Amino acid sequence: DLFEFLRNGALNARNAFAATHDSLKRNQYGGTVGGPIVTNKLFFFGAYQGMKVVASPTPKFANIPTPAMVAGDWTTFASPACQGGRQVNLRTPFVNNRIDPTSFSPVALNLLKRLPAPADPCGQVAFGIKSRANEDVVIGKVDYQLSQKHSLFGRYLLAHAVAPPHYDPSNLLTTGDDSIGPYTTYSVVNDWQTQSFALGDTYLIGANIVSSFRATLLRPTNFRGHPPKEVAPEELGIKGIYQ
Repeated sequence: DLFEFLRNGALNARNAFAATHDSLKRNQYGGTVGGPIVTNKLFFFGAYQGMKVVASPTPKFANIPTPAMVAGDWTTFASPACQGGRQVNLRTPFVNNRIDPTSFSPVALNLLKRLPAPADPCGQVAFGIKSRANEDVVIGKVDYQLSQKHSLFGRYLLAHAVAPPHYDPSNLLTTGDDSIGPYTTYSVVNDWQTQSFALGDTYLIGANIVSSFRATLLRPTNFRGHPPKEVAPEELGIKGIYQ
């Protein structure tokens, strides 16, 4: 038995209120196989399912200083166009909504170099984090019929899911998190793995008595990789901080 389930934005109609097609790419596929190893005695069964998901999330927004603000001119930022229809003036000692650029923190200016350019004069910037997830599930089972009264089985399952990091070195804003399906992905790799092994013994003692024994071993692991090198304090000009 083989199967595949596919979702792709290229195959979908555009939502009536959306500017573009959705970007979701989801592919689930796999199959099963089974049969006798020894006729009427020993049987096997195996199955596999894989899933790959790629999606560009809804854009996120942030406000950062504009080149004019960095140059000391906060006139546009303080205007009604950027302040919800009202005029805002910088308080004393600042005059005419201007700030001497030499008073800005060098650390803050160095941090700005690692942020994208604002999309509008008010300082708003749009960005997104592409979400990805890969999953593999494998199961194998063997049944052994010792006699008409006695049967055994063994089953092994391995489930492995990986959410790779989505950090963009040119944009520190991407160090946040985003969710896709059952996953929560961060700027570090997340690697989940679960192994399960089961043994079973069934014996018919009499017409009204059955002995059923089950033993299971479960081993889940969750590995979070080292975060990518974002920016060290000394690179921004911060002294006396050690990591």
